[in-house]
Amino acid sequence: MTGRETVVFVHIPKTAGSTLNAVMDANYAADQIAQVDSPVRESVGHLCALDPGQQAQLRVVRGHGTMNLHRSWGNPCVYITLLRDPVDRVVSQYYFLKASQSHPLGTQLRDESIGIEQYVEGEMNLQIDNGQVRALSAMGNGVGEDVAFGDCRDAMLDTATRAIDNDFYFVGLQEAFEASLERLSALMSWTLLDVDRKKVTRDRPGVEALPASTRKLIVSRNALDSALYLHAKKRFEAGC
Repeated sequence: MTGRETVVFVHIPKTAGSTLNAVMDANYAADQIAQVDSPVRESVGHLCALDPGQQAQLRVVRGHGTMNLHRSWGNPCVYITLLRDPVDRVVSQYYFLKASQSHPLGTQLRDESIGIEQYVEGEMNLQIDNGQVRALSAMGNGVGEDVAFGDCRDAMLDTATRAIDNDFYFVGLQEAFEASLERLSALMSWTLLDVDRKKVTRDRPGVEALPASTRKLIVSRNALDSALYLHAKKRFEAGC
């Protein structure tokens, strides 16, 4: 890195991304950070319409749906992201949503007493269905081509895997967050790292407490995510 690039954080839900955002908030001025909001296409389009001088002033662009931003960006980009074990991510997201007082799905989960297996079977959230492959392939995640529930294909996994190998400056792991943050901070020359963990759902059961049938169902919905995660984990453990 030269220090002039725009850091593009592809934020995948429930991978410790909110905590990483807090680290970035501590290391950059507020006017150096742009957040991609919902609806994603419109938000990304607004940022890409900025003149090159305005884009160059942004040190960080972050959010869901930021993959492939470089294609319409006037400043050099470097990509970073965090991945998570797919089963643990789905479990974490379910209990986070169930506890949420602001998310519409949280109200539905509570009012209708929807358990985690029913949540997965009911196809209530595209994030249940290979959400990490969707994010890194830039398909079916608010940008790119719409992909219906159950329609993720091997070609999307291939695209996401190539992105990890060729496009990402750094890919960390939620399960190894402290080690990931230490490695990333060294690459980025970040110094302010002492932040509280964000959006952590307390007292949720672990994956090992789930019935075997529930774990099997989540695995079946996330076969591509499992392959992607294992690929990223091998690279991370090898120091790549």
